[in-house]
Amino acid sequence: MSRAISWLVTVPRSTRLTTVVVAALIALGAAGAVHPADAGPRARRAKVVAQADAQADAQADAATRERTDAAMAKVKRGEQERTRLLAARGKLDKQYQAELAEIDKLKRQKASWRRDRALRSKLTASQATANKLSKASRELIILDAQLYKDRKAMIAAIDKELAAGGAGRKAALTKARAAAARAIAPAKKAKKIVIPDDEIDPLADPEELEAQARALRDSEAELARQIASLERQAARFRKQAELRKQHERADELASRDGEQPRRTTGGSGARGDAETAADDEGAPAPQDGDADDGLSDPSSGGGEFEGDPAVVLSDVVDADTVDALRKAERSSDPSTKAAAAERARGKVQQRLDALKKRRQEIEQRARELAE
Repeated sequence: MSRAISWLVTVPRSTRLTTVVVAALIALGAAGAVHPADAGPRARRAKVVAQADAQADAQADAATRERTDAAMAKVKRGEQERTRLLAARGKLDKQYQAELAEIDKLKRQKASWRRDRALRSKLTASQATANKLSKASRELIILDAQLYKDRKAMIAAIDKELAAGGAGRKAALTKARAAAARAIAPAKKAKKIVIPDDEIDPLADPEELEAQARALRDSEAELARQIASLERQAARFRKQAELRKQHERADELASRDGEQPRRTTGGSGARGDAETAADDEGAPAPQDGDADDGLSDPSSGGGEFEGDPAVVLSDVVDADTVDALRKAERSSDPSTKAAAAERARGKVQQRLDALKKRRQEIEQRARELAE
């Protein structure tokens, strides 16, 4: 200590002042490093605010994720319910057709008291099944409408979470969003099938002919897909027409039996009256829409043509076939729709066969030129 005082006495005054100032600054810096809590109330307030902001952000992210999970769970429950309803409706459809077949079988038997009693029982059972089938179809229509809304809400929730960062599950959310978007996407607009030129140019070289043959081959594939689609539609409409005929036949049987006298015994008047009333009710056919809905998925358009074949095939088939397709589209008779689809299918098959033959001739011409 005495040595330091001796040094300060011997050095010039300006040097002593500079040294003291530097020492003071070093001491203040060291004190600040050792005691960060003494930085002042402003620093403490800034730290508290930062912590509060971080906690609020975490809570907002958790709430966003919870809303997304709830929306996805709701859609999943709806899809599971739809699968259950489809299975139940398919089972009811098979049961109803079996009951109608039993009614036809009983009607062809010789008239007797036992036969009439069994027939009345079958008619009553078939009516109950028809009512259940119609109810299941209506429930599916309502559920599909609700599922559409739920999927849109799920997409909105996923978009909001992805905009906030996704919290490490971006891939799963993107996949779920794509599936929901596909489910609610509108049907693709009908695209006209355009057949390329199939005339053989005598001046064309082998490369040009091969390119022409490839274009024709692509058109053949399009026509083949359209033929398969028309076959599916014709089969569906034929099934609808058959079901409608079965309904009408059941009504006719009930009506005929209602005109026949009933044989009742003395002690069974109440039971006989109940059976007669059940027989008079018959097995009425469901409404037109219900009959169609019982055979096809509601998402397929309720029994209408897939797309608009009159547009798709306008350059493929003749004008009369196009007119038949347009009339069938406006008709409510499935037999008319089936006949139009079958007619169009035959015309498209003829065009496909002619196109395939022409393409083979072009390929043969290309091979001859290449040789």
